[in-house]
Amino acid sequence: MRKWVTGTVIGLALMGVAVVFLVATTRSRQQAYAMALRQEAELEEQATKAVAMVERMRHQAARAEGHADVIGDAVIQSRSALEFVMGKGQPRDPVRRAAVAVKQPVAKPVDDGLDGSGEAPAGVMSREALERMRNRGKSPETPEAEPEPEPEAKPEPEPEPVPAPAPPAPRAVRTVRVVAKAMTTQAELGHSLLLRPPELLSRALLVEREIATTERGETATAHALEMESLGVAMEECVADLEALLPRLATLSVELEGFTLEAAQARNAAAGAVLRNTLAADRQQRVAADMARLDTLRRRNQTLLKAHAYEALARAVDQEAKQCESDPGRAAFVVAAERYRKLEWLKGYIIEQIQAKPLRWGWGLGIETIDVTGADSRGVQVKGELVRWERVSTAQYAKWGGIYAAQAGLPGRTVGAIQLGMAVFYSEHGAIEKAETLKQDALLDWDRLREEADRLLPLE
Repeated sequence: MRKWVTGTVIGLALMGVAVVFLVATTRSRQQAYAMALRQEAELEEQATKAVAMVERMRHQAARAEGHADVIGDAVIQSRSALEFVMGKGQPRDPVRRAAVAVKQPVAKPVDDGLDGSGEAPAGVMSREALERMRNRGKSPETPEAEPEPEPEAKPEPEPEPVPAPAPPAPRAVRTVRVVAKAMTTQAELGHSLLLRPPELLSRALLVEREIATTERGETATAHALEMESLGVAMEECVADLEALLPRLATLSVELEGFTLEAAQARNAAAGAVLRNTLAADRQQRVAADMARLDTLRRRNQTLLKAHAYEALARAVDQEAKQCESDPGRAAFVVAAERYRKLEWLKGYIIEQIQAKPLRWGWGLGIETIDVTGADSRGVQVKGELVRWERVSTAQYAKWGGIYAAQAGLPGRTVGAIQLGMAVFYSEHGAIEKAETLKQDALLDWDRLREEADRLLPLE
């Protein structure tokens, strides 16, 4: 019995040990499984964060790449400006547009082998030939009077040697050089910053793949830290690049302005004689056209006194075909428009008399007579036709004043009548009276101002 009890106790003890071992083993397995799940979740979370970081870095790299054209233009502009002040060409875009604009009123003052595009047009000396011309005789040791024939074959004979353009003003040259060098430094810095985002993105893609394939938590954590540092570096690089753009924009504007000043100095010095010649020729042509108009007016005084305004306008149109200058043609156009304004006023007076006889309209003193009719030939007074050439200037001015003072007329009509009378007085030399009527017309109808200033540019 004692042996049985002992064996039973031992068996129970062994069973208890087995149960404890089984429970401990199961708990250990559960803990290991939970830890594996947590590690898998952490790896998945780190992989998701890595993908998001890569996408963010792609966007930032694309932003940086979008500024590449600005950086490239800055490099081209600064180098072009340096070449320009060194006498090696014309400034390129965006400065070239400003420099070329200076040449437009000069009519090719500087013919240095460039037509604005940087290429030598046909029939013009090359840049090397012009440089030899510029440098010829500059050395103080070289006497000017030694016309020894050059051993090289001479180019084809040209009509006349093109005068060498004068160098830009020294102050402008120094300023352009300083600003261009500063812009070159900033542009090169921007270029180096542009190279950084692709490198960071390439490294981020490798780290992303390593995070996605690793099974060790420590390795994934290290890669995640590296990914975060890559993202920070990308943000700093893009921020530095975008902070550089306003400085480049300011330098670009300054460089364009200073290069324009240098180009103006060069063109002004090189094209002074040509500009003076062209200006003198233009002034002569303008003066000839104005003299032709004055002669025409004096010759047609009879038509003016006869109120034959349409005939005067046609004569001006015919003579305008002989004009040789734009200001002359414009003066002829205005003269014809003035006569047609007077023809309109004459037609208005005829219509009013035809509609209602003008009581006490004929005569300037105490004794006045009614004007009973009017047409293109003249007016009817006491049943007789008085032709327009017999209507005096004072009589005509009286009719204009009467119809301008009529009650009930709209302001537009009153202003038009007064403007016509202002032109009438101006044609007959009464400038002060014309100016007064012009101002009265504008008071009645201000929309006539453009026409009034064109027909009567009085002071």
